[in-house]
Amino acid sequence: MIEEGRNRHRRRFRHIAAGLGLAALLAGAGQAAAEPSVSEVRISRHEGLTRISIGLSEAVQFRAHVLGAPYRVIVDLPPVDWRLGTEARLDGPPVTAWRYGSFGKDVRRIVFDVDRPVRIQKTFALPPKDKAQEWRLVIDLERISKDEFDRILREQRGTLPDYTAPGDEARAGQRARRDSPLVVIDPGHGGIDPGATGKNGTSEKDIVLLVAKELRDRIWNSGKYRVLMTRGADYYIALRQRFEIARSAGADIFISLHADSSPFRASRGLSVYTLSAQASDEEAAALARRENRADLVAGVDISRNDTRVAGILIDLAQRQSLHNAHRLAGAIVAALEGRVELVPKPLRSAGFAVLKAPDVASVLIEMGHLSNPKEEHQLRDPGYRAKLADGLMKGIDRYFAAKGKGTPARQGAAADAER
Repeated sequence: MIEEGRNRHRRRFRHIAAGLGLAALLAGAGQAAAEPSVSEVRISRHEGLTRISIGLSEAVQFRAHVLGAPYRVIVDLPPVDWRLGTEARLDGPPVTAWRYGSFGKDVRRIVFDVDRPVRIQKTFALPPKDKAQEWRLVIDLERISKDEFDRILREQRGTLPDYTAPGDEARAGQRARRDSPLVVIDPGHGGIDPGATGKNGTSEKDIVLLVAKELRDRIWNSGKYRVLMTRGADYYIALRQRFEIARSAGADIFISLHADSSPFRASRGLSVYTLSAQASDEEAAALARRENRADLVAGVDISRNDTRVAGILIDLAQRQSLHNAHRLAGAIVAALEGRVELVPKPLRSAGFAVLKAPDVASVLIEMGHLSNPKEEHQLRDPGYRAKLADGLMKGIDRYFAAKGKGTPARQGAAADAER
């Protein structure tokens, strides 16, 4: 009985260590100058378990854990060189799909979608048998009940690291006074979440980052405002953290940049969105649903998120910020008219999670449709992106001119956003 109890204790510790990925240190022989490469992902059956096997050029430290709503298995690696496609050999359930990319500044993430509750039964590494082979990172999954899965989620809550803090490269230099208005630019998606993809392979995450940098440079060169980007490179930041970056910096306005994809190939034109509990139309509602899935795609724990968008309680501060958001959206549309093509009724609203900062005027701009070949071509054109950034800059100028040129809407914390 004592030995059985010890075995249960060892099994329980092994389960927690594997499920949280706390003991997955692979000993390497020296530090390589180049990033380790990932060359293969295999998914197979092994002794009644589902085995995920990841081929690596050298030993690395990694973490693995599970998430619910929906069920996912997450594997986090240090910076690596991806040398694999998007296809893996799927030997049937429970793994139904997988994806990979950057998550935060220094983490590379693989997300495996599973169709049932599972636990990480064990993780280990297999060293190469000869010079022609690679290291293999192995994760064995075991099917469990929903009650047991929920218990695992409770045990790991609060123990998982937060990788999504922005890096220093997200901060732009300043020419404006420290009490000047602060503009926060949010390039949507990033890293493991590519966003929409055009017919010619254009990724939304890349296009919005290019436009964001164009706009950032114009703001900086104007000397009128301070500017901050939520991300300055190709990595993912959770939706809530994006607007929290703006709030903690004391932002006056928050502009989230996106490029839509529509099931209708003929859809075209730019639109500007503000937050609303009730969508302005079904197209706006559908777009908000797609954009709000970004955290799910990136392997973020959304089980504790506030999903009551339809029941937002708007206090006086938020009423003022929504009023300012409508004014900002109107100023941007007015500045873009005649410069770029707009959708009919370009001022729209829906329950976008990224716009939920209660005290910052926030808008989301869909710069066009990557599903439309012509607009995909335009967004790939540096000249068109420059014209778009010029129009956005004029819209920002219009907004602040109406509020009193050079007068920040918020002070105090805003002055400390850039050091």
